[in-house]
Amino acid sequence: MATNNNSLPIPEFKGENYEYWSICMKHLIINKIDWDIMEDDYIEPADWIVVPSTNKATMREAQKKNSLVLFYLQEALDETIFPRIESCASTKVAWKYLKERYEGNIQVKQVRLQTLKMEFENLRIKDAKKFGDYCMKAKACVDKMRDFGEKVENEVIVKKSVEDNFPKWREISIIIEENKDLTTLSYDQLVGSLMSHEERFETPNVWGMEEKAFTSK
Repeated sequence: MATNNNSLPIPEFKGENYEYWSICMKHLIINKIDWDIMEDDYIEPADWIVVPSTNKATMREAQKKNSLVLFYLQEALDETIFPRIESCASTKVAWKYLKERYEGNIQVKQVRLQTLKMEFENLRIKDAKKFGDYCMKAKACVDKMRDFGEKVENEVIVKKSVEDNFPKWREISIIIEENKDLTTLSYDQLVGSLMSHEERFETPNVWGMEEKAFTSK
């Protein structure tokens, strides 16, 4: 999270997980300013002198809101993305650009989702140095799939991790499958068990200890 000079938390955006970021950003703007500025748009008068005095106060207030929201957006964006809205004079235009650029249409979403599904299916634990590395990659991939609206059940992640396990841990995986209900076993519980085993793998008699522990629960 980035912060502004009033210590307001501003969700950072680096070009990924737009759906999550946009929701957080919308709540921030609603809470701190007013979402109307994003829908009604703000158009800077060409000449403030010709603005009727009866409308000037309202226009000035809209100008302040527009400027503050633009500031929040600029603070939230990564330096590689900021230049893309640098020339936007209104928050509505800047927000629309980010939405069109990073949310994508239905076809784009489907392509991205299919890519993520293939990435998840092709993820192999043998390609990771440690089980923890594999877990982080699998979790990150699933989180992105869920961001695109895909319903990925916990059981799917657990089962894949058990089946993909290192050959040297296969005995532990078999014990888990035989003694645990994969439909209720949380991913965190599985990760904790296998990472704990990874740390103790070289300990003598660990296989018997692990089997006894799993079968006794």
